[in-house]
Amino acid sequence: MTPQQALQLMGLGRLANQADLKKAYRRLASKCHPDLNPHNPKATQQFQLLNEAHKLLKDKLPPAPKVQAKVKPKAKPQPKAEPKPEPQPQAKPQPKPQPKPEIIRATPQQVRAQCGYAQVRDYAPKGQTVNIYC
Repeated sequence: MTPQQALQLMGLGRLANQADLKKAYRRLASKCHPDLNPHNPKATQQFQLLNEAHKLLKDKLPPAPKVQAKVKPKAKPQPKAEPKPEPQPQAKPQPKPQPKPEIIRATPQQVRAQCGYAQVRDYAPKGQTVNIYC
């Protein structure tokens, strides 16, 4: 197998490098691997040709260009700041005091008359007093 045939089998151009070869090999190997294609009788032959082309081109192609990571400039050390004092806990607003209900000790009939309620349930027998909150 010639290098041109190997490049054509891998689907690469003349300017390909080792990184391109690696990508193409992995892509094609997953397509024609005999374990992944048990129904295809030609898969074994294709995979052997692919391996042969890979071994031939592996040493002949130039290495992939090295991409250098961008180096960030070191930050200047800043003077240590004094620790900030912890914030004072803010006082929670006090809830407004609820007005105490007026307690009326009277019979239900008297409560109806004083408070103006249309309906007051009689919890006590007639003649006894009850505590009613108005």
